[in-house]
Amino acid sequence: MRLSHGCWVLVMDGAKALFLRNHGDEDILNLEVRRVLQQGTPPNRDLVRDRPGRFPIPRGGVATSVAKDAHTRLENRFAIKVVEQVLDMVLNDSHRDLLLVADPKTLGMIRPYLVKVPGLNICAELNKDLTRHDLRCIETLIRMA
Repeated sequence: MRLSHGCWVLVMDGAKALFLRNHGDEDILNLEVRRVLQQGTPPNRDLVRDRPGRFPIPRGGVATSVAKDAHTRLENRFAIKVVEQVLDMVLNDSHRDLLLVADPKTLGMIRPYLVKVPGLNICAELNKDLTRHDLRCIETLIRMA
């Protein structure tokens, strides 16, 4: 994959986001960290202490439980926070190309918010969780994609 000079790269998962900028050219990537956002997202068992709520099934039957997935709600809030930061950083810049790098679940959460933004050019998407890798490894994996 080739990224133009000045292209923004968002590498994220449900708890961490790296805002990177390519200061190299299309042949040699030189990613620089511009901002890092992190959020602690403990497992759902630590967030919800009570039993799931129950409701009766119409036309008789056994009551069904409704799971409260607080972990997913925290990840969704974090994704919205990251999207706001992306819009603030990228749309206030002259270079509006963006590469999205995220695990499939997170990519599915943020894609609907970003594809409809006028003036934002999502040049590519990469379905990988690279938030725990260092910059050189991220550059290599993007180059090989």
